[in-house]
Amino acid sequence: MKTRTIASILLGLIALTPALSVAFPEVGGIATDCTVEALEGGAISLSDYSDQIIVLFCLAVSDSRCIKAAPAYEANVHQVYKDWGVTVLGVDVDQGDTSADLSAFRDEHGINFPLAMDSSGNCWSSYRGDEDGHLPVFYLIGRDRVIKAIELGYRTGREKEITSVIDELLFEERPTINLGLNRQPDGMTPYLPGDTMEVYASLENPGYNEYQVTAFIAAGLGDDLFFWPSYSTIPQGTSLTLPPGFSISDYQIDSIPLAEWVPKGIHNWYAVLVDDATGEWLRDVEMVSWPFGVHERPSGERIDLIPPDDLWDYVCSNIGHEGEPFGYTEETMEMCNYYGHEFRLHQVWDLWRNVNDITAFTGEVSDFLLANSDDPAACATYCFDLLAFEGQEESRAGKKPIGGKDSLPVVYEFKTIADETNWDTLPAEIQDFVGLIVEASTNAAPSVESAFDKPFLASSLGISEASLDNVDRADLYNLVSEPWWNYSNANAPGFDAMYHTDLPALGSATSAFLTGVASAIDSLREYLETNTIAPTSFDTIEFSVGDSEVLICGTGNQQVFDNYSLIIDLGGDDSYIGSHAIPRSFSDPIGAIIDISGNDRYSGGSGAFNLCCGLFGIGAIFDLSGSDEYSGGQSSIAAAWHGAGILVDYEGGDTYDTNSQFAYWSQGAARCGLGLLMDLEGNDSYDCLQYSQAFGGTLGIGAIVDVSGDDDYHAEGVYSDPFYTN
Repeated sequence: MKTRTIASILLGLIALTPALSVAFPEVGGIATDCTVEALEGGAISLSDYSDQIIVLFCLAVSDSRCIKAAPAYEANVHQVYKDWGVTVLGVDVDQGDTSADLSAFRDEHGINFPLAMDSSGNCWSSYRGDEDGHLPVFYLIGRDRVIKAIELGYRTGREKEITSVIDELLFEERPTINLGLNRQPDGMTPYLPGDTMEVYASLENPGYNEYQVTAFIAAGLGDDLFFWPSYSTIPQGTSLTLPPGFSISDYQIDSIPLAEWVPKGIHNWYAVLVDDATGEWLRDVEMVSWPFGVHERPSGERIDLIPPDDLWDYVCSNIGHEGEPFGYTEETMEMCNYYGHEFRLHQVWDLWRNVNDITAFTGEVSDFLLANSDDPAACATYCFDLLAFEGQEESRAGKKPIGGKDSLPVVYEFKTIADETNWDTLPAEIQDFVGLIVEASTNAAPSVESAFDKPFLASSLGISEASLDNVDRADLYNLVSEPWWNYSNANAPGFDAMYHTDLPALGSATSAFLTGVASAIDSLREYLETNTIAPTSFDTIEFSVGDSEVLICGTGNQQVFDNYSLIIDLGGDDSYIGSHAIPRSFSDPIGAIIDISGNDRYSGGSGAFNLCCGLFGIGAIFDLSGSDEYSGGQSSIAAAWHGAGILVDYEGGDTYDTNSQFAYWSQGAARCGLGLLMDLEGNDSYDCLQYSQAFGGTLGIGAIVDVSGDDDYHAEGVYSDPFYTN
């Protein structure tokens, strides 16, 4: 579990005493025991709550922020978590307050959690929050006496920063079930007929409360699940009572002789605990795999996982392909819906001639993307180079990248900022960062626009070329997506549009744009290693460069509804609602958000191409830090239709959700161009419908590059595993 300091930038806080040169408590430190006087009489210490999670609330009865915080912590912390071994302890640290003052404070604000006086100053000397003694200050202390979170000050709703960590602590205390087998040192050594499989389970309840649970354990054999202990295909479980502190390891639940009739292949055991009170799964499904009667494959690099020659020769000889590759032929070409169609990616065509090459090729692609995950431009260039096809075979390699830092005048030396006063308050490094982002977009835009045949598109839409820039983008989307809604129309203009998109030019422009943005971000992150962005006195600054509209958001929490060409946010927990990071027109073909910090919410809604979609252009999001939420509809979150959709999230535990109705072609998906989703750090969750999560179709490359973390992927399409659907 990750612990963190929760920092609030608060104005107008009171200071109780002059600044002291002392060491203040930090997240991860051991909580110091202290003794205070209970309001009801007698001395109490933190050690009296040794089995509790403690929220230590240092307050003064006259402080306006303490007055606001107390009823909020009563309602949203004490009342919610008191039965889960969580104690809110309010300690009045103002030496000018009396017990009568604190009693009146309790009665006036309806406080039921315990209150105490720090008459000796013992507690405040140990738990002073900062040099100025600002109040209130909250410390979340785990049952292990480690400080898990610190919150300085209060504004409405900020108690959720404490409760979110409490939820994490309680989640870690939920019961677990783990499975083990007697042949599981490396997960690869197969069982053979005549072997005996021994199945073990380990159960633990490390938490404060007793749990009544039902344990479901099932063996996956072929396409069926057989539920222990009777091995019926009808789901059944075993009821258990797990008291606090319960633990049992390697309990043998079965010993099974394996016979010839068991299907050969990789099978799985599954286990899950269900809370009888709520019906909720207490943890994700535990799974352990058991290979039966299969060839032992080599371990090591991904590229090594090619079937051994003797095994592959055996397979081919039994299916009529002895001595020749197994794959589709040019004569049959079963993989094509439309035989003879020009849009056959050479790599796909070559791979499917011999399916045994797929492992090596995909391993090479994956290894390259992971090795270059710190360079989005290199990843984009590599992917576009794979997109050469019959009729348009020029590779992006060899094309000179457009733009570059020295190719044009520095465009941020403009006179179009309406609010020069606020602009001048920004540090020179931030002004330079904004300028370099604008420059990268401005330099790349002409080449992006040149990649599209506008006379052809205008003709297909039945409009004049002069009015194309003002066309509803939904009309363009319907034009190019129609063949995949209406499979009977093999001659739809959407296919023809692929002849009229210059993918090498688009790839070159995308690479140049990403190079400029990544360079600016790298410089900014280096600056932020030793500097912070001071709170801004403004909410937003707006200006224009040519056809592009640029919005700079200050460090506060913003809600942004309008679709700008570029949004650069300097901090805060922000909400981007509606259509964002999409091209606005052919003359303004790049839409991007660069968010420097904060736990942000990107909510595109349920419509199509509404968030980070390259629809005849580039749609991009770069989020530098924070645990963020991305949700959108069809063709969103790094999607591309004749363009590039790029999302780079640098750190944080993020969620990607495109599971609304008809939200296909999302999360690193492309029909023509590149859909690239790069998540560089954090424990992430991906939830989508079909044709998503690294989906490449026709002339598209779709990729997810998730570099680290314990991630959860869920795709619910036409077919889904009922055991995983909860």
